[in-house]
Amino acid sequence: MSLHASATEAAESLRRQERRHEKYERLVSVTLALPRLKVAVAHPCDVASLDAVMEAVEMGLIEPILVGPRDKIAAAAKDLGGDISALTIIDAPHSHASAHQAVGLVRAGKAEALMKGSLHTDELMSAVVQKEGGLRTARRIMTPARGRDHERS
Repeated sequence: MSLHASATEAAESLRRQERRHEKYERLVSVTLALPRLKVAVAHPCDVASLDAVMEAVEMGLIEPILVGPRDKIAAAAKDLGGDISALTIIDAPHSHASAHQAVGLVRAGKAEALMKGSLHTDELMSAVVQKEGGLRTARRIMTPARGRDHERS
């Protein structure tokens, strides 16, 4: 590959990243006009997942209910340097219990959305798809949806 081709590919990659960032900014600006979404966060026990929660809180997007081992959540907050004292925490002993309790909050209408923290996807989805206590409906619980962003001219 020539140096020119590498530079061209790098420039195109940067343009794609900038477009994605612009789309994200537009999405955030639209959601800022909406009320905060009450979100049950299943097992936010690492810095990355708790940081995402805290960023959404600071932006005014969500009102989280953290579900997981209180000591692990507190340790992640300490590592992050974040203050979680004003947040609701529901103590759950492990990731499976966190998933089931978070799904239960959504099912009971105490949360409007479910967010995955630092647990495996199959643990969360297992709680979601359970016939008893999950988020199933009479017909269908979810459909894979693929979407594409098209640049507008």
